[in-house]
Amino acid sequence: MSQYLDMCAEDAIIVMAAGNEGLSNCTMVYTFNGDNDSVEFCIEKAGGSDKRGWYGFTDIWSADERPLSIELTIYDYMNDKEFPLLLEAIPQPGEEVYIYGKDYGDEANHVFRKYFNGWLAFAGDVDEENGRYNLQIGYDYTPLNNVLSGVGNYRVGVKIGGEDGMGVDIFADAQYSILMYKPGNPFPGSDMSISDWACGHKVVSVGMYENLDYNPVSSYSSYGILRDGRYLPMTVAPGMVIVSAASRPYVKTHEVDDIPYMWAGGTSMAAPYVAGFIATMLEAFPELTIEQVQEAIKATNHLDDIPYPEDLHNGEGFFDPYDTLQYILKQGSVTGLRADEDSVRILLRDGNVEIVNPTGCDITVEVYSTTGMLHSRQQCEPGINAIGLPQGMWVIKAGSFSEIVRL
Repeated sequence: MSQYLDMCAEDAIIVMAAGNEGLSNCTMVYTFNGDNDSVEFCIEKAGGSDKRGWYGFTDIWSADERPLSIELTIYDYMNDKEFPLLLEAIPQPGEEVYIYGKDYGDEANHVFRKYFNGWLAFAGDVDEENGRYNLQIGYDYTPLNNVLSGVGNYRVGVKIGGEDGMGVDIFADAQYSILMYKPGNPFPGSDMSISDWACGHKVVSVGMYENLDYNPVSSYSSYGILRDGRYLPMTVAPGMVIVSAASRPYVKTHEVDDIPYMWAGGTSMAAPYVAGFIATMLEAFPELTIEQVQEAIKATNHLDDIPYPEDLHNGEGFFDPYDTLQYILKQGSVTGLRADEDSVRILLRDGNVEIVNPTGCDITVEVYSTTGMLHSRQQCEPGINAIGLPQGMWVIKAGSFSEIVRL
């Protein structure tokens, strides 16, 4: 999907929500070494899942094309005991193995059926796009009634092996399943919890901060430290009590008085906040590219004035629409992004007059009293320019645009 979205960037600027799994134990990152050539975890239900049993998938990636091995057990974590389910196997491309529902081994199926109804399957292949070996485990199973008294004890344990120096990235889907810690192994975490749809090189990935009280980044906003060195999300934006458009089916289903708007919270609200800003920029500069948007956002993100700037949930920093606009306007003379003088605007912000100059070149700004006397004349460069004026009523002419302001 990331490759597809990158292709779409030729025709559109795509903004993606980072996801809301920043508190989920859904990822593990590990490098095999001579003393530790395997890593283990258990499949666990996600906290918000309404499933009675275990449902979902676990995605396991080698850092390169070399295959990974897999072993499965039934693990009694209350008593730290385990029963072999599948001895070591190295799935080859195109080979699929079902523990229940297909014939892989009678003994394995017998052990699995002793504790669970349902199925568990896995397959391995080398991804054509990134050249990395990928091992996927899918499952949908429930506890058997005759072991209900101890069903809380039993989990499917997974052991992944690899060659010395190999890296491995392990992901649970986080919606229905997460990773459960197994003694003697690294603790699962959320350091790569960001949605895979938000990992494309040509998308703007957006996390959220709680734009109430003292504005901390949301603890459940997903983030990622990727193997290519990127820290995501690209920016973090307001995500609490955001008013956004709602689809007609949603309005009808949720009976919100036929008003096609709603307020909500989450990274799915922070993303429209940023998308709306970018859409406004595109009205003035239709030729704006994804690379220019990304450059402006990253150049103006800020971390120095927020609580807990070292928190990895912050990604590359907090979004600043004002500074991002200023950056784009100032770069107009360099990038060729420029509008005509009809697009110049005069704004009042915090009691000050500001001239928004998107023309890519200097413009003349003249200030007159209401009697027509010239008060001042100055040149304003591309960008947002503050003009200091005393209190009173003034007629301001900027390029071909003029307006009366009261201070």
